[in-house]
Amino acid sequence: MKNILSDLFLSTTKEPDSELSRLSSELRVTLEKLKDEKEQREAILASMEEGVIVTDPKGNVTMANRKAEELFGKELLEKRVVEISRNPELHRIIEEGSKKGETVTGEITIAVHHPISLSVTMTPLIRNTEKLGSVIVFHEITLLKKLETMRIDFVANVSHELKTPLTAIKGFAETLKEGAINDKENAARFVDIIKENADRLSRLVEDLLTLSNIELGKVSFEIRPVEVEEVARTVISTLEPKAKAKGLSLELDIEKGVRALSDKDRLAQILLNLVDNGIKFTEKGSVKIQAQTTPPLPFVGKEGVQGAFVQISVTDTGTGIPPKDIPRLGERFYRVDPARSRELGGTGLGLAIVKHLVVSMNGKLSIESEYGKGTRISFTMPAAGN
Repeated sequence: MKNILSDLFLSTTKEPDSELSRLSSELRVTLEKLKDEKEQREAILASMEEGVIVTDPKGNVTMANRKAEELFGKELLEKRVVEISRNPELHRIIEEGSKKGETVTGEITIAVHHPISLSVTMTPLIRNTEKLGSVIVFHEITLLKKLETMRIDFVANVSHELKTPLTAIKGFAETLKEGAINDKENAARFVDIIKENADRLSRLVEDLLTLSNIELGKVSFEIRPVEVEEVARTVISTLEPKAKAKGLSLELDIEKGVRALSDKDRLAQILLNLVDNGIKFTEKGSVKIQAQTTPPLPFVGKEGVQGAFVQISVTDTGTGIPPKDIPRLGERFYRVDPARSRELGGTGLGLAIVKHLVVSMNGKLSIESEYGKGTRISFTMPAAGN
């Protein structure tokens, strides 16, 4: 009897300890799971490209990820949204979302180191009609806005470039039709003007197609070792009559044996374009093609000398380019002097084509200029082995 009571006592005293141990174990597992989930959420928020801010019902920031801190500064917690940004459009989005109790979107621009365009999505947090706060997501769209602006500018520029010669062709054609065709002296002049504008249209369409095909990857490149001096001499002989007509000299300063990994025809196209531009915008002096192999730098080519590249430049003694215009050179239709460029027959696409061709052949374009003294346009190509 004594042994039975003893066993019963021991079993009743052990049960609470066993239950407590089980509950403690479950609590520990739950806490670890919650900790893992919290760390996972924080890791996800930290790695997001979008800025995320969470607020309480009063508009105080309770959570902000790294991107949000990059946009609005450090130590955002406990601050009100109106304190971290004075942007009126952001405040309107938040106010409208809070009143309507639904997601509201919009766009704002803020200044960090430079103007940044952001798409904003504000979503109220509601549970059983009770407002718990809101989640505000900021997605950077600066590049998209820039591309959209470029697209609009491109359409406007193409329309303008096409309209000018078409208007001239139509006007002089109608003049001839109305009787000027019988005036032999003027009729011949009008026909020359029509031809000149038709040629301009043809050049414009051809340049647009070339640029489009390069961007779409439809232009094939036969990359092989090319003697730079041979290509440069061909370009010089082609444009020498045009240079002599203006009293300009064309010069070569090319290191002996310079060979680039390039497409020979495309390299000639680049040099023709650059030298022709130099002739157009130079009234006296010279246009010079230079080339040399530069000591090894971080370039690795399958066939080329590891790290070595060829630097080719075209230098003129022309009017030069104002510093403010240099960053925009290479944009479609961008001209430093629009009126003069059109007068000289330029389409505004030449340098854009050059830039795309250089990049397509693993090169890089750079422009140096001193206003009133001249311009130097340089580009690199991978060097070919001997």
